[in-house]
Amino acid sequence: MIRNLILYIVFSVYGIILSVLYTDYVIFILTIALCLLPIVSFILTLIASCSLKFSFENESVRIEKGESYPLSVLVDNNSFFPIGKCKFYLICNYGGQKTKIKRKIKFSISSRTKQKLEVRICPEYCGKIQIQIAKIRIYDYFKIFKLSKRAANSFEAVIYPKLQFYFLEVKHSNYLVRGESEEFSDKRPGDDPSEVFQIRDYQQGDRLQRIHWKLSSKKKTLMVKDFSEPVITETLVLFDLYCSNEGAKMMDELDSLMEQVLSVSYSLITQGHRHYVSWYDAAIDQIIRRTIYKEEDFYFLMEEIVKSKTYQAKGVFAKNYAALFPSEKMTNVFYVGKDNVESFEMFGLKPEVVSKIEKQSVD
Repeated sequence: MIRNLILYIVFSVYGIILSVLYTDYVIFILTIALCLLPIVSFILTLIASCSLKFSFENESVRIEKGESYPLSVLVDNNSFFPIGKCKFYLICNYGGQKTKIKRKIKFSISSRTKQKLEVRICPEYCGKIQIQIAKIRIYDYFKIFKLSKRAANSFEAVIYPKLQFYFLEVKHSNYLVRGESEEFSDKRPGDDPSEVFQIRDYQQGDRLQRIHWKLSSKKKTLMVKDFSEPVITETLVLFDLYCSNEGAKMMDELDSLMEQVLSVSYSLITQGHRHYVSWYDAAIDQIIRRTIYKEEDFYFLMEEIVKSKTYQAKGVFAKNYAALFPSEKMTNVFYVGKDNVESFEMFGLKPEVVSKIEKQSVD
């Protein structure tokens, strides 16, 4: 653009000198036209830029880390004037962690047309990613001037890690005797009368004490109550988002930790072990604990985990967790974090560090 501006100034000065030296009508008209053309070009470009709109065609999606994904940007030029050169940046912001990646896109577009620009992105980190169109620059036809424009559109996607399988040794069964738990199995009946598992037709051998007489009289057939089986969760996964680094190093650490914690939960649910996953989310300043029992629970966990934010005050998670669950005793405690396990040991928890456990890839 600077080169074009210099050339324009040189030709303009040369034209003015010729029009002064030679009193020729044609040279004078050409010099006037030479001076006015950039102004006309600027006005036409300004009109076209006001009618130029940007939007994303994609809907919110789930992408696996390292997977190439086609991102479609729709450009709509609703004016009667074409645009010879335009450029903008796609800025990828990972999970509000102030880590941004820029992609420069150049294009031209005819008048009264819509154009789809496809850009392939390959996310390097797992987590929530927000992609914005920024720094739009529109050049006039002589590439002497450029105009700036803003686009309010953004596109969000959740990037999931590649899961690993961990060989975890889990002690004791999840099933307890009556009265020791406030949670009950949804898979099989038991003997706890405080909760009804199901009501079914009478079968030979059922005890008379379990017949639902009121319902039986309505149905005009014997109906039996099956009581529930109390269950307990004896396995806890502590996900520590403490991170002392910033920028790319912090994103590398966070990416590794998210991959580990989701792989541990996946391994436990695959082996049929009910468990808790707990972490401190600095974005909302709260301890979060989720019970993972079914595959559906695991996918909800993924949604929450990848959107969580790190913290830098060492020991915050352990202190707040111990205050929230002061007398809790877990048979199996696994720790996913970096150089902060001693904080939990101070409060009586002795978790097993996951990074030291054998693992294998999940196909």
